[in-house]
Amino acid sequence: MKNVALVDELNVVFDNGLNILTGETGAGKSVIVGAIMQILGERADTRTIREGSKSALIEGSFDCADLSQVIETVEQNGIYLDDERVLVLRREISQDGRNKCYINGHLTTLSFIKEIGDILVDIHSQNDHQSLLKKGSHLDFLDRFGGIWPEREKVLGLYLEMRKLEDELEGLNQSEQENERMREMYEFYLREIDSAELKPGEEDELRNRKRVLANAEKLHELLTTLYDELKGGENSAISLIQFASRNLSEASKIDTRLKEPLKLIEEGLVSIEEAAISARESTDSIEFNASELEAIEGRLELIFSLKRKYGNTVEEIIKYRDEVEKKLRRIENSDEEANRLRKKIDELNGKLKVASDSLSKKRKKHSSSLSRSVQKELQQLGMQHGKFSVRIEKQEMSPKGADDVEFLISPNLGEKLKPLREIASSGEISRIMLAIKTVLGENDSTPVLIFDEIDVNIGGKTAVTVGEKLSHLGGRHQVICITHLPQVARFADAHFRVRKEAKDRRTLTYVEKLDKKERVEELARMLGSSHDEKDSTRLAKTMINNKGED
Repeated sequence: MKNVALVDELNVVFDNGLNILTGETGAGKSVIVGAIMQILGERADTRTIREGSKSALIEGSFDCADLSQVIETVEQNGIYLDDERVLVLRREISQDGRNKCYINGHLTTLSFIKEIGDILVDIHSQNDHQSLLKKGSHLDFLDRFGGIWPEREKVLGLYLEMRKLEDELEGLNQSEQENERMREMYEFYLREIDSAELKPGEEDELRNRKRVLANAEKLHELLTTLYDELKGGENSAISLIQFASRNLSEASKIDTRLKEPLKLIEEGLVSIEEAAISARESTDSIEFNASELEAIEGRLELIFSLKRKYGNTVEEIIKYRDEVEKKLRRIENSDEEANRLRKKIDELNGKLKVASDSLSKKRKKHSSSLSRSVQKELQQLGMQHGKFSVRIEKQEMSPKGADDVEFLISPNLGEKLKPLREIASSGEISRIMLAIKTVLGENDSTPVLIFDEIDVNIGGKTAVTVGEKLSHLGGRHQVICITHLPQVARFADAHFRVRKEAKDRRTLTYVEKLDKKERVEELARMLGSSHDEKDSTRLAKTMINNKGED
């Protein structure tokens, strides 16, 4: 069944390989590119919302089964993909300009959507979402081309380790006055805590002793009564159990099965006697001591005061005390520690310089190869006088090394080399990116490439070359290309036609995936007035059937 959709609910499923979109000028091809750009985090334009509607919903699904970088990035932010590893980006745009962004149903920020989008897709159009115009990405292109990413990771590791030690050294190199202030404060803390001579579990023991002293009279009365009930008279528990024991002893002489319960009663009698003795001893030891109670209350007040400053329990106060001592020792030994850190930083700086210099040499070597390769591709893409160069300049050490890299281009004869970001023509930019992507080959990790206006100001053999290179890229990436040239469209693995139609006083946009017959018709239309209808159809069939055999 054809993939047909209204712009009110535009649903397009792209195939693997090279996806071609064609249609008359103004048919609405920009709707698709615009939607993709917005789902990838570009600025939303509320004018694209259908008149009468309150909002627009854009959603894109990406198969990330082989994209470990994407999976790791989203999982680090608490979003986990299902077993099919499908990532769904969703953005709701309201007329009032408010946005809601979701990744697999999880509400997220527009900046994070953009971060993921930069990994997934490169869009090359007049107002694009592309990495080529970002100078900071040129170094990444060069390192991927040269296959020197491991050396770069080594530089990164050394740089981060050195920065960590430098931060530690900076912490030590506080002003002498500040160190002295901290020293006095820590010494005061230690004196105050140490003078208390705290012991783990001490507070619970004190509180229990306080309860005993505060209730001495009542406790004496209770224990005296307890002793009397256990052992103090004819009707005490011990007297009654002794009587029962004698009766059971006589009975056990008749029925030996009663020896076991007799044993239990005798054991219980021993326990009760021990309890009575303990009650008596405790009664004798109870004596209200006002001075002891006052001392205990004073001790508890001291502990309470320390808890307000240093911890919720005695154990926490002791732990805090040990931490303060360590900080004090660091201040006292700061000179020795600073010298140790400086020595280690010097060692790391030396290793970092060696690794960075080695990386720089490799970059210079591969920059020449990249320049030649890209320039050759540009000439094949219709920029016969185009020149491409990689400028490498020294800069301060960074996590990526000590090189500042920028791509320079001279698209026309007689023009000076200038930065890519100064190129105004989207057609030139698209062809430059196509050349670079072709050269990078397997080292390019961007899974989806989108080219718009790739065919501006080209034709003939150059157009065929562009189509061949797009087809070649389609073998390693999912490529989406909007084109007006049949020489390019003929290479499609999947061909979509975009058209508009007026219906019920509204203009609707349709997207149709074409079968082989419909592809012939579309290519014939694109061949235009230079051929009659039969010749155009015959030529279109030949172009499709003989794809890649020019």
